[in-house]
Amino acid sequence: MRLAHPLEAQARLLFRAALAIFTVSVGIGLVNGFHLITLPAQVLLTHVHAGTLGWITLSVCAVCFWLFGGAQRTAGAYRVASVLGVALAVSVIAYVAAFLSGNGVARAVCGTALLLLIFALLAWTINASRSVPLSVPRLGDAGRAGEPVHRLDRRRAAAGGECRWPRLPA
Repeated sequence: MRLAHPLEAQARLLFRAALAIFTVSVGIGLVNGFHLITLPAQVLLTHVHAGTLGWITLSVCAVCFWLFGGAQRTAGAYRVASVLGVALAVSVIAYVAAFLSGNGVARAVCGTALLLLIFALLAWTINASRSVPLSVPRLGDAGRAGEPVHRLDRRRAAAGGECRWPRLPA
């Protein structure tokens, strides 16, 4: 199977990990909301942190990979994104498990590692966004194999089709 986007596999991995963490967070929230049992503080903290830094962070990372990953020009840049995606998925799962365990040292270590990886994602996104034209049509056509809009625009014009948005500089 040919992937439509260079970082599609990484984005799928991140969305799947985010869905698993979301399921854990919702499950804890339902048990707590219906007052079926009294949950200990560490479980409630797991619920809060799995949501705020768990599935949301992984989803944002996957969206960044999808929007800006097609702009990477070298194999090394794709390798960095791949390693960053896997490291984020593993570290978020470890972070959620650390909160569930109640171990303060594990929370601090996993939290620090996750924070550093979030900063690495920020740096990667800023760097990748510099080589991509940022526009509303790009966001609207994000599902089109990550191809920059100006290429789609040129292809439509060459085929005699009408462009749906103003032309972007080449």
